[in-house]
Amino acid sequence: MFGISGFCIIGFSELSSLWMATSLNYGGLSFDTDKIGITLLVPAILSIILQPILFSRLERRLGGILTLQATILILVVTTVMFPFIRIFHSNKSIMWFLLIFLGLLRMIADISSRSCIALFINNSVYSDQAGRVNGLAYSVQEIMRVASPTMFGSLFAWSINDNNHQVKFPLDYRLSFFAVAFFTLTILVLSFLLPKSINGPKTPPTSSTEVKIT
Repeated sequence: MFGISGFCIIGFSELSSLWMATSLNYGGLSFDTDKIGITLLVPAILSIILQPILFSRLERRLGGILTLQATILILVVTTVMFPFIRIFHSNKSIMWFLLIFLGLLRMIADISSRSCIALFINNSVYSDQAGRVNGLAYSVQEIMRVASPTMFGSLFAWSINDNNHQVKFPLDYRLSFFAVAFFTLTILVLSFLLPKSINGPKTPPTSSTEVKIT
């Protein structure tokens, strides 16, 4: 789950910037670097304030598993919706509102879901094993993060590689976003296999041997 999460995070990050910079003729927004920077910076600043507050309340009220499932569902929905913002490119106010709002919602859900999975990794083992397990988890995630831009970037390039711009939905510029959403959805499916005990830390077994003093 941790590896898939990193795979999808980097995939969406690469795709969103690439899509915004792509010409309108190919389904993008024709943004320059300044506009792309604003689109990424504003949600990031707002999430620094909101994410710690929202995550702590959700985790305490719902528990880690339900919080993960809720945030992953938000990620799936917002990932699918994101490329449809192009519909409003002629109405700048709506377009910018959606870019900032969906970007903020995604960022909060993204960080929260990763926090849940990281928590589960530590809760799945005894404290003296946490270092080795975290090392393995982050190694797997790094491999997935490296592979992600190649896969999704190639898929995006293929989907817009048409001289007459006649590629039809769903094989157009939105296809790569749907692919990210699909892989994100697998995390939601896998979350239903998690035991409820993973919401709390794993405690070592206590010895039942009693010492009798005579």
